Amino acid sequence: MQIRMYTAVNKQKKFTLRMGWGGMVVYFQGTKALAVPLVTNTSILRLNLRDNWMEGMGGAAIAEMLKGNCYITEVDLSNNNLEVYGAKAIAGMLKENSTLVSLILSGNHFTDRSTEHLCPALITNTKLQHLDLSYNALGESAGEHLGDALSENTGLRSLNLAWNCIRQKGAAMLANGLGVIHLDMNVSERNIPCQSKSLKSVTVIAVLLCQQRWKKSCQSPMDVFINR
Repeated sequence: MQIRMYTAVNKQKKFTLRMGWGGMVVYFQGTKALAVPLVTNTSILRLNLRDNWMEGMGGAAIAEMLKGNCYITEVDLSNNNLEVYGAKAIAGMLKENSTLVSLILSGNHFTDRSTEHLCPALITNTKLQHLDLSYNALGESAGEHLGDALSENTGLRSLNLAWNCIRQKGAAMLANGLGVIHLDMNVSERNIPCQSKSLKSVTVIAVLLCQQRWKKSCQSPMDVFINR
């Protein structure tokens, strides 16, 4: 097991721990071993474990660790093949953790079933501010689940849903949950950074962003770039 980078981020000896691509990946067993000392570690604030192929059981080990650690504020678990098992474990963690503000879950083969676990946790969690669910396989049902969750969530400030399969119906349900009163499906696509002209779901969210009606904040970005 090799640490790719370990760097101080401030004078109080707080650290960022990065492991994965560029060194030896840790897989499930390595992740489980790493999680044990992190429960009581007070120096690491940011944890980057992307590209470690830890799978669902490894994700569950990290999730269990985060239930007890009250210092880590940013976690990157992208590209780890967490799937539904990992999503369920992370959902359980989000219901108990009160310090995490940024969570990157990009590229983990999440599906609509994954959001069935994650979304109830988003309703109860008020601390998480940034969530990245890009490059997964979220579909129309995920749009509905996320819409319902975000209608009650009071903490999120940014949500990345780029490169999923939410499409028009799912985007409409997502927008409905965010409180959009009027959707203009004929809005010009020239301001949308997307080559496909069939992505009407992106149009829905584009209107949402223009109206800036996501909760009380006018500074809440949402990235839905490419949803086929």
